[in-house]
Amino acid sequence: MSARLRMRIMAAAGLLLAASAGAADWDWGGGGETLTTLGLVPDFNFDQRDRLALWLGAKPVPWLTFSFGGSYAFSYNTAATPPVRPYLFDVDYLKTELRLGPRVQAVAGRSAFSDFTGHVMAHTLDGMRFQVALPFMVLNAGIGFSGLMLKPVSTVIMTNTDSAEQTMPEVFFAAPRLIETVGVVFPQLFARQDLTISFLAQQDLRPGAKLIPEGTTEASPAGLYGGRLDTYYAGVGLGGPIVPALYYDAFFYFETGTTLSYGDFSQSGSSSWKYQPIVAFLGGLGVRYFFEGRLSSRAEIRGVFSSGDPDNSTFLEGNTAGYSMMFVPISQEELSLVFAPRLGNLLLLEASYSLKPHESLQTLLKALVFIRPGAGAISEGGLAAAAGAAYLGAEIDVVLNFRPFSDLGLSLSVGGFLPSPEFTGAAAQPRFKGRIETSVSF
Repeated sequence: MSARLRMRIMAAAGLLLAASAGAADWDWGGGGETLTTLGLVPDFNFDQRDRLALWLGAKPVPWLTFSFGGSYAFSYNTAATPPVRPYLFDVDYLKTELRLGPRVQAVAGRSAFSDFTGHVMAHTLDGMRFQVALPFMVLNAGIGFSGLMLKPVSTVIMTNTDSAEQTMPEVFFAAPRLIETVGVVFPQLFARQDLTISFLAQQDLRPGAKLIPEGTTEASPAGLYGGRLDTYYAGVGLGGPIVPALYYDAFFYFETGTTLSYGDFSQSGSSSWKYQPIVAFLGGLGVRYFFEGRLSSRAEIRGVFSSGDPDNSTFLEGNTAGYSMMFVPISQEELSLVFAPRLGNLLLLEASYSLKPHESLQTLLKALVFIRPGAGAISEGGLAAAAGAAYLGAEIDVVLNFRPFSDLGLSLSVGGFLPSPEFTGAAAQPRFKGRIETSVSF
């Protein structure tokens, strides 16, 4: 899809909202956010992001709602290229919500999509979502497109081509992927336990001219970076109370699809690019205990496992033999403050404790351990080529959230990561980072 066509689609969506200007019930508001991140060790780096937002809402009839949210953002990052982005105007959401009776709801336009865990996908897309709420189950379904999002706000980076385009000034929009979701929740199916079944799929809509053709023998063809990646996910989750104040949640996802791989798959003695099947997994288990009488305290432990491939030479499209076992989520998530690898060949163990010494102050202490479950690449660089150890390192984060007024919020986060001896160069040094966030609404 060309950039000009994408702009026309966005303009048409804006005109559709403007056509509803005769709505009888209007509301509006806005706000501002600032985020300052300091990387202190091993090298000093500075990341400043400022954002101003405005939202509008219209409800012409009780069963129909129009919503718009837009923003202006300024950013300065010493580690980015270019370091300064003086302006970024974006449409955060633009949607129409339609209620078809008490149990059926539909949303069309730009809105938030997510699977029930948030680990496979949590992203804004342009499309449609439906929900049917019955007494014994809740059905959610949606279809969305990521290619109308501006590149700087997208975290859909699944292939080498997606990654390469992040640094191309002539590319304005995110990876063009069509994403479908279906989820069914059976609330309190037995013993107050909720059962969730989820299906997701995404298809790469890039034209073939931008992809490495299957059968190419060159490892790095000029002007081409990767292939087409289509993936499918089937998941199940179970959660609920174990005893009063003690809750758990567990989930498992199976991923399949095809990924472009470079290796000697025909046993001819020479390597070439070929599409190979994906067989990958994601699973997790978490337990939470609430101490309501002790400053609203909460203790939590959880583990998240994502499979990897021992023969992967690189994290993205690095398969070199057989099928690929590297789990690839649709969108990226920030797992921690300092060391932030992507899911895929990663086991994360986390323990946290939070409390509220004051009604407007919350404190959180979090300890994380990162483990590589199998040999092969991870998303973070600096790991020794011959590294055999599974342990990657540990991190401790401390977070203070202060909200003195309903429309003013402050947050201070500090964290330190101690890597394993398997890292080399600058990546082998301890890392420390601090972050200050403020938010104001009106």
